[in-house]
Formats: sequence, C-alpha cells, structure tokens
Amino acid sequence: MVILPQLLQKFGDTSKAFGIGATICALIGFVFCFLHYYWTEERNVSVSASEDAAKVKFTDILNVFRVNRPFLALCIHGVCICTMQYVNSTLGTYMYADVFGDVGAMSMQSMISMVLGIVTMLLVPKISKKFQLEKIIRVCLLAAAVLELALFAVLVAVTISPWIYMVWVGIAMSFGSVSIYMQWGLVSEATDYNELITGKRTEGSIYGTFNLTRRIGQTIGNSAAVLALGWIGYDSALALTGALQPASVQLGLKVLCILLPAIFLLGSWCSFRFIWNITPEKREEMKAFKDSKKQNA
Repeated sequence: MVILPQLLQKFGDTSKAFGIGATICALIGFVFCFLHYYWTEERNVSVSASEDAAKVKFTDILNVFRVNRPFLALCIHGVCICTMQYVNSTLGTYMYADVFGDVGAMSMQSMISMVLGIVTMLLVPKISKKFQLEKIIRVCLLAAAVLELALFAVLVAVTISPWIYMVWVGIAMSFGSVSIYMQWGLVSEATDYNELITGKRTEGSIYGTFNLTRRIGQTIGNSAAVLALGWIGYDSALALTGALQPASVQLGLKVLCILLPAIFLLGSWCSFRFIWNITPEKREEMKAFKDSKKQNA
C-alpha cells in the first residue's frame, strides 16, 4: 500500500510497475508466513475429542444459518466489510491518479491509515472493558459510514486538496476497521450461542464458514471494482497519457470509492443493529451453561 503507488508514479500504470510490486509483496509475504509458522507455539498439547464430535453432520452448518442469528449477522458483516475494504483498496489509486492527479500521494494515505490503525488497536481494548463489543462495533461502523457520506457530499460540491481527502478517508477507515479487529471475539460468542441453542458447538464449521463469507466479500470487492471501471466509462488509454479523466468519470470514481463503501458500511451496521441478538442477559445464560458443563465434565 505504501510502495506500489510510488512504483506507479515512477513507471506509470504498466506491467513493469505491477511486476516489481508483486515481487516485493511475494518476498515480504514469504518471510512473514514462515516467521508466523516458526513463532507459533501449540499450548494445548493434549486435546481430547468431544463425545459429541461424532454427532456433528455437514448439514449442521445449514441449520446454524437458520437458528443462530449472531452467526448470520457476522456472515453478512463479513461479506459487506470485505467488499468495502477491497473496493476501497482496488480503486484507491484511481482516485489519486485520475481525480487528484497524484498517484504517489496514496502512499501517504497508507501511512496515515497505518498510524491511525495502531492507535485504534491500542485504544479499543481499553474501551471494550467498559462497553459491549457489538455496541462499539455499531457505533464505529455508523461513524465510518457518516464520514464517508459526508466526504462524498463535499467532493461533489467542491474541490478539496488530496491532503484533506487522505486524512478524512484515513479517519473513516480507522472507525470501520474496529469491526475487523473485534469481530473475532464475536465469532467466539456466536459459537457459544450455537452450543446453547443446539447442543452442538461446531466451532470449526462456524469459523470456516465465516472466513468463507469474508473470501466472498474479497472476491466481489476485487472483481466488481474492476468491472465498474468499465461501467463508468473509464478510459485506460487516456490514463496512460497522464491526463485526468472527464468530469463524468471522476464523478463515477467518487461514487465507487466513497459512496459505495459507505453503503457497505451501513450494511455491516444493519447486521449488528437488526440481526445480532445476544444481550447481557443471554451472555449470563451462556456463561451459566458453560460453567455447568465444566462441573459435569
């Protein structure tokens, strides 16, 4: 996110720029995947299979969609938030190159977003000790959506500098990323809830299916973003000359990069506002159920 815009600035929107960028990403990814592997320690050295494991069937995951509202909310959120992320990352370079005329500026936005992301990760655990996870997520998703909608209105009405844009987007994405950091705690709650109402934990199926919905969102975000460039009349030949796109195309890019992510952020917010149903009372019931299982084990 930091290096690629600089390569595009230097070599243009060419296979050479993307080839060098892909090579750098591959090398970084290779190193960190192996570090992740070698620095991971398995602490549960002796794990016995559950007596109910044999009763778990493949069709159970279909029933989970029907009866487990928190899991359904998370799956909708997974599709929406990942679509938003990948539309934003895929088309972000076009905003800077074809609306602001400075693709290299996207590197600064990436750095701002990373700094804000670190600050968010430091603050959110402290805040979560006082408020429920899903309440924090709802507030942050709504704040991100409102910021994006306001930014779209401003961009349509007036011309702003890329610096204002990158700070504004960075703050909005920081609010939106809170749900990405904290969603995993909610997956655990959805698993506990499933065990309470069905008698089956099916943890692997729940985590696997939730991750599948995220992959679906990533695929939609990447593919739809590229297709949408054709729908708004984007002229790739014009882009190679370094000239800005026509006003109609610039408006289309603003819709795709700002308004569309705002809509998907609202979709994620709706999933937690209208579908998620774990209340403090239900948490107490889930805790009592888990305690009773430990006592009977």
